[in-house]
Amino acid sequence: MRVLSSFILFFFLASSSFCQSKKEYHTDYLIPDGYVGWVRAVHEVKDAPALPIEDERTVFKFDESGLLKTSDQVQEGWVYPRYYYYLNSNKTALSNSTEKEGMIHSEKVANTTILDFFVGTEKQYGLWYESNCGKERDIFDYLPQNIKQCLEDYEKSKVLRKQ
Repeated sequence: MRVLSSFILFFFLASSSFCQSKKEYHTDYLIPDGYVGWVRAVHEVKDAPALPIEDERTVFKFDESGLLKTSDQVQEGWVYPRYYYYLNSNKTALSNSTEKEGMIHSEKVANTTILDFFVGTEKQYGLWYESNCGKERDIFDYLPQNIKQCLEDYEKSKVLRKQ
C-alpha cells in the first residue's frame, strides 16, 4: 500500500510540475480587413522588429500580403489566441475553425520558425484544396487578390461544368 501511495504522490507531483512548467501566452492576430488566404509569421528574422505587447497580449499584425516577420522566437507553451480583421485602428473579431462559421483554419508551425494559417470561410478553405489554386506551389506563393480570383474562377467553372 505504501508503494502505491508513494507512486501516486510521485505521479501527482511530477504531472503538476509539468503543467506548471508550460508558460501561457495570450496572442492577438491582426489580419487586414477582408483578407482571404494564407497568412505567415516568420520568426527569428535578423533585424526584424520584436512583436509588440499590448494589454499583456502579444500582437501579430500581418501586412496586406498576409506576412509578418519578427526577430522573436516561436513561443512555446499554451497559447490563447484571438483573431481580428483590422482596418486602421478598428478591429472586428473573427471566430476560429472550432466555432460555428469559423474563419481560421489549418494552423501549423513549419520548421519551428514559421506559423501559417488560412483565413476565410469554411467554403473558401475547402475550395482552396479542391481547386488547383494551391497545387504544385508553396501555399504562400499566392497574393491575397490572386487567391480570391482563383477561388472565384474555380466556382464559376464548377457552375459551367454542371450546365
